[in-house]
This record gives sequence, C-alpha cells and structure tokens, in this order.
Amino acid sequence: MSIDGANEATYGITVYTTNVTNPWTVWDRFEFVLVEADDTRINVGGTFELRYKIRYDYDDATFDSSKGSITGFVWDSVNVWWDKTVTGSSSVTSTNYDETYISITDSTYGLTVKQDVAGVNVITDRLQVQSYTVSDSRDNINDDVTIDALIWFDYDNTVCTTATITINGYSATHQGSGVYRIIRTSSTVTSVTYNTVASSAESTYGITAVDQNGKSTTVIWDRIVVYINANSTNPNAGETIQSIINSTYEFDGTTVTSWTVNVLRNSTHFATGNFTDSSSSEVTYQYATENVTENTYGLTVFTTNTLTVIWANLFVEINTVTVADSRINIGEQVLAYYHCRWSSNQSDCTTGTLYVNTTSFSINGTGWATVTFTFSVVDKKVLVVTGVNVNGETDYGQVPPNPEIIWDRVEIYYFAVDDLRVNINDNVEVKV
Repeated sequence: MSIDGANEATYGITVYTTNVTNPWTVWDRFEFVLVEADDTRINVGGTFELRYKIRYDYDDATFDSSKGSITGFVWDSVNVWWDKTVTGSSSVTSTNYDETYISITDSTYGLTVKQDVAGVNVITDRLQVQSYTVSDSRDNINDDVTIDALIWFDYDNTVCTTATITINGYSATHQGSGVYRIIRTSSTVTSVTYNTVASSAESTYGITAVDQNGKSTTVIWDRIVVYINANSTNPNAGETIQSIINSTYEFDGTTVTSWTVNVLRNSTHFATGNFTDSSSSEVTYQYATENVTENTYGLTVFTTNTLTVIWANLFVEINTVTVADSRINIGEQVLAYYHCRWSSNQSDCTTGTLYVNTTSFSINGTGWATVTFTFSVVDKKVLVVTGVNVNGETDYGQVPPNPEIIWDRVEIYYFAVDDLRVNINDNVEVKV
C-alpha cells in the first residue's frame, strides 16, 4: 500500500515526501480443507465424530489451537484436525454439518468470515418392520409355522439384507429381499403374537435400531375336541341307538361347523358322521374318533371321548339281602334290607317299588328298600320277592336266597319243687 498524492487544505500544499515504509493489509478468511464424519449413516440418536480441517485462505497456514479455538471441539495434533463427538437426530433424517455448525474464535487475527462449503451429510436411520406373513395363522398343534418379517431401512425405504435379526427372541434367517424367517411350533393349544424384531448387527451401515411400526401377527395352534354321545347307553337287546357327535375348537370353545369325522367301533372303522347302531343280543361297543378333517382352518389333530354302549336283557337285580335278626319275639317287627340295581351296568335303582310277600315297599335313592313284618303268633316265614316296578321295568332277578324269619317264644311245660313244706332256712329245689 502506497501514497499516490497529497492535498493540504489550509495552505494548499501538494508537494510531499514519505519518511516511512509503505504498510500492507491482508484480506483473509477461514478455508475449510476437510469436513467429514467418521460414520455418515448411524442409528437414530446415535453418535459420530465430526472433524474439521481449517486454514487461513491467504497463506494456507493451519488454524490450530495455537491460533484460537472452536466451541465444543478439541484440537487433534496427530490427525491435524478439530473433532467433536456429536449426537445425531432422534428422527430419521439427513443432517448437514457445514461452516455454519461451528463457532470459531481467532485469537491471532480476529477473523470471523468462513468459506461457504458443502459440508458433510449424516443420516440418522433405523430398520423398520413393514409386514409379517405366516404360512398358517391357525394350525394343528405340533405343526411347524413359518413367520416372515419384511424389514427395510426407514430413511430411503430400501430393503435390508445384511442384518442379524431375531423375532420375539428367536434367531431369524434371511430369505432374500429383506424377508427374515423363523419357524415355530407348539405342542399345546395356545396363541402367540409375534411383534418384536431386534437387530444385533447390520453389516452395511451398522444400523441396529428397529421401529416395530405397529406391525404384528398372531398364530394359533389348535385342535378339535370331539364329543360322541348317544340317546341311550344302556339299551335293551334289539333296540337302536342314535349317535350325537359334536365338536369344538379347543382354543376358544367355539363350535366347528364344517368338518368330517370318521368313527371307530371297538377299534375298527364303523361310520362317517352321525350313526345308528343296534344289537339283537347282549354286547358292549365302544365308539371313538378315528380321524377328522376340519374345513375352515384345515385342522386334523383332535382329542375325543370314548362312548360305551351296553346292550343287555335289562332287568332289576336284587343283589343284596340283609336281615337284622332272623329269630325274634312274637309281636316284634323284623327289619330286612333289599338292594336293587340294574342288571346291565350295576348302577343303583334310584326309585321304584319292591314287593315282598305281595306287600309293597319303596326303593330309595341309593337302591335300598326297607322291608318290615310283624307276627303275633309263633311261626316261620320266608320273605319272598314277588315283584318290582322301577320306571315301568318289572323283570327282576335275585342273587341271595330268600331269608327265613322265626317269630318265637319260650314255652314252659314243667314246673315243680322237691318238697312242699320245709324248715325255715332250708333250700328248696325248683325245676322248670
């Protein structure tokens, strides 16, 4: 910088001389040699190292900690840059870090102007579950079900193919195109909701944060409960029974409305669906489910009861007779107890009338009839069942023999003494 001329205002003097060295001034700014991040795609809310290399634009002298400072940054003399650990955005986005991000204090020249640079973009990203797909949402217990989850990077909606994924804690295998699969089964009737995808590693960007995105799927492992009943389980020989077969889903107890059932009789295929059966002779049949086909969900696993039907020549059986005392005083009441049961299954008769020596006695709820008789003369009576009537059934049989009851008394036929008159204090023998 030099003086080209002078014009003095008081006297108009224009001649001048210079007795000093011409001064000089540098117009300068900060030049950004490097703006970078150690990772430009991180998890939402993750951290990265942001680095700046800065110099004076005029002479390319490095701006280091001897010349000033950058708020929040530390000078790294080894790598010759300023660095700072930065926490990325908590949202899925791309954030630019340029000259406007930093505040420089120039202790040497006091410069504040910064070069306008593009800076570096850091993407905060996460994996996002897009959908679940299952091979069967309601399957037989012990059947395998595949559960697939489609996963992509939330930032640019590109599928993720390089993650280590678990679904509900179970290790998943990548099937291609961002689909990860687990295979599950259950030995019991249950419902499982799959709604938790986790990533322990991802080799492309290191993204492990996962947005469940409100997605889930539920798998039910179920089976059919078959109930085989009939209008009679103790028919008389020659009578016909009609089956009544129903089924429910064990999981929720709802009725199965579209299905086919095959029935076994004594372990051999007998019928499909409801059936009738009869026998002209005494026989026992057991009916159970052979197999089922359920049409709504394709279930085939089942549990079933076993129905037992006994055809018999039905009659009332007197199987027990007890007598409190078989020899009693005349005029006293004898108590005899008769137990009545059905011949077909030995279940108690719970009502009805028993006739003994043509006299009627009631049968109680446990099958017992209390029989009472009284005689005022010496006699022996045989208690004989002469009839029954239990719900209209009058045929009967008796196992124990007929009891015999004796009404008796002591008869005195001799009464004498050995001496009709004796001394006082002497003994007299009395004979009866």
